[in-house]
Amino acid sequence: MPLRLSVWSTLALACAASSGCGTGYTKSGGEWSYVILNESVGREVRKVDADVATFRVLEDPKYARDKNHVYRSGLVLEGFDGGSFEFLPGCNYARDRNHVYYRDSIVVDADRDTFRVLGFPYGRDAKNVYCGSLRMNVERPADFRVLQEGDPFGTSYFDSTDDLVLRLGEEFSGRRVEYEAKGGDDRYRIAATCSGAATDGVWIFDGPKRSRRVP
Repeated sequence: MPLRLSVWSTLALACAASSGCGTGYTKSGGEWSYVILNESVGREVRKVDADVATFRVLEDPKYARDKNHVYRSGLVLEGFDGGSFEFLPGCNYARDRNHVYYRDSIVVDADRDTFRVLGFPYGRDAKNVYCGSLRMNVERPADFRVLQEGDPFGTSYFDSTDDLVLRLGEEFSGRRVEYEAKGGDDRYRIAATCSGAATDGVWIFDGPKRSRRVP
């Protein structure tokens, strides 16, 4: 994974250096834009109203930041702190001075200072374990280990607690999903994947869910 990200970062920087590049960030005439090449609509150019002096393309080349904002595909991600935003290893999790994020969804209650990435899609802080941005029901967080990494293309988003329970089960009935309470702010959707396997020595987990007790 690090090698792949390094290659993409190199390509992103190459895009930045040439206004003739394909999809990606490009700088021309002292201003930044995000260029999209699409067979159905042709070439779209999104002007990025960025602070040029502090603007830089990140490890995931869809993302960039300056001292004020974080950008995805040339659009401002509202509520993210550009001055402190950084990706964590693998580029699925990230953090700024306020929050930990999984694919742009806030990992509610996660401690940014102790949070670390485990095998995809899991992460943990000093107290809890998470599958994506969903806090799991883990009895022994210190003993949690990944048995099999999940599919990075299988992330689902949940807009309400009812939606979470309907698709993942009563195990998560106590989780409050704040998407509607926050006025439809996408950062407050729960993002999780049902692939991957792990154990805490008490339970076997499939994705975020308890599957069976360890024999």
